[in-house]
Order: sequence, then C-alpha cells, then structure tokens
Amino acid sequence: MEPDRHDAAPSPWSADRGLGRMLEGPTDAEGNAGRDAPMDEAPQTLEGAVRRGERGVAQEPQVRALMDDLCERGWSIATAESLTGGAVAARLCEVPGAGRCVAGGITAYATPVKRDLLGVEADVVVSERAAREMALAVRALFEVDVGLSVTGVAGPERQDGVEVGTVFVCAATPETIETVEVSADGRPDDVRTAAVAATLAHVTRVVGASGRARASHPTAGSGVDG
Repeated sequence: MEPDRHDAAPSPWSADRGLGRMLEGPTDAEGNAGRDAPMDEAPQTLEGAVRRGERGVAQEPQVRALMDDLCERGWSIATAESLTGGAVAARLCEVPGAGRCVAGGITAYATPVKRDLLGVEADVVVSERAAREMALAVRALFEVDVGLSVTGVAGPERQDGVEVGTVFVCAATPETIETVEVSADGRPDDVRTAAVAATLAHVTRVVGASGRARASHPTAGSGVDG
C-alpha cells in the first residue's frame, strides 16, 4: 500500500503560489461540470487559511459557524480524508454538540483504501476527480447531506506526477458539488495543517453560500438531488 508522501525537508511558506483555484461548481441539476476559474467569490477565507497556516484556536470560530449553519439547515456531514489523517473530522468533533450533525469520517490514506472502500476510479488519486469521487462516496456511505473530502501530497516526493503541496478539496451538498485546488509549501506538517484549514474554509463557504441562497430564494429547488 502506498500512502500519500510525507516527511519533506523544511522550506518556507510561499506567499506567491496560486492558492485556492476553483476547479468545479456549482454543479447544476443536470450534473453539468462547473467552471475552471479563480476563486473570486471568497478568496480571503481560503487563501488566508492556507497562507497563515491557521491552527486549532484560529479555526474554532469558523468551525462553530459551520456547525451552526449545518444545524440550522438540519444537515449532517461526513468526511473522507487522505493526507490529513482524520484531522478535519477531529476539528469538527471538537465543537460542543457536534454529534447533532457530524456522522463520522473515513481516513483513506492508502491508495487501495481509496479504491476499495470509496470506489475511487480516478487514475491519479490526488486529483480533482478523486476528491469529487471521495466526497460523493462518503456522502452516500454515511447517508448524510454533506460529503467533505481532501486528498493531497505532503511530500517529500511527488506522487503520480503531482507536486508536493498540492491539495484538492471537495464539498458535496444536496444543492451543489464544489471542488478547489490549493497549493502550500513547508514541512509535511505544514502542508497537512494548511490542508485542514483549506478544507474547513471551503466547506464553511459552500454551506454558508447555500444558506444565503435559500434566504434570497426560499422556493428554489435543489441543484443536485432534484
């Protein structure tokens, strides 16, 4: 079994790499693919999380806001994680009352686990397609409203031609499927910390945007589940 790489040599955080690139979504009711464009909608949240390498205390208000949004909608969430090793689920569970909406999570660190347990068919398991397949699979397995996934390369070497520090995050809700690519530099722990921060920032934005859309269009239908 070959896990995502780790134990990279020290290197400084990069302030000029392309962070938070929107790869997909929102997906419409027919399942049409989204756009490939910069994340202009909320770059400060995602890019700021990656650039600062925010850790637990800094993420707490964000996670609480996410939990509030999920509970307000009556939504549940489950995670499928690779390089973060369950750290995203741990952050969610740190919030008091998390059991109201957190169903659980899967740590699919090794490639065979991604394929056998989550049904990932993408040739490259650190990719937009793999992140999407992971999010949809965990959403179906746990029968939850929000499937959240993260896959990436922490180092020290590239994996399947994918550069160290490349991370893909996907959030699949009843209304949309949105995927982003994030780049981060540093030691393996730095990359994993950035991946956790980016994942939480992304799902918070997606769920929050859904709530704002509902408030603006209370009779609007679902974009995914019909």
